[in-house]
Amino acid sequence: MADETVGFPWREALPAGIINAAINGWISWGQFSTSTSVPLTLDSISGGSHSAIGSAVMVATALGFILTLVIFALTHRKHGGGVPATRSLYAAAFKAAVGNALGLFGLLVVIGVVWQRIAGTIDVSPLAATLLVAGVAGGVSIYLEGAVRQAYRLAAKRG
Repeated sequence: MADETVGFPWREALPAGIINAAINGWISWGQFSTSTSVPLTLDSISGGSHSAIGSAVMVATALGFILTLVIFALTHRKHGGGVPATRSLYAAAFKAAVGNALGLFGLLVVIGVVWQRIAGTIDVSPLAATLLVAGVAGGVSIYLEGAVRQAYRLAAKRG
């Protein structure tokens, strides 16, 4: 029987991505729907208002940490062979969660800064801002399904 942890887990990734996109899109719509327009990026960290990419950064960072721990635990439950998790496995899960959260934070901040530098502040509709955040949430969820399973495989091999 082939090892199910090898290859990209599309069967699990796509529904998770769609669900996270829907949830975070709904939350973002609640935040953006009262505005006539939403800035894509802002030229100031302390601007006092919300931007679409700023919201996407927060969503990606939180999902990076939380989903890494959840997916790591579910992968261990499914493929751990009934073996209890060890301290090294917990440490690997926490390291992966922090690494994914910081990596996603850095990536989206860089995208936002570069966008702001090239295009400046551009206002978009609340729907466009919501779709951006939902797309980031879905994309992050799909990415994490594969990345975390790979991290689990490496941690399980090390023991």
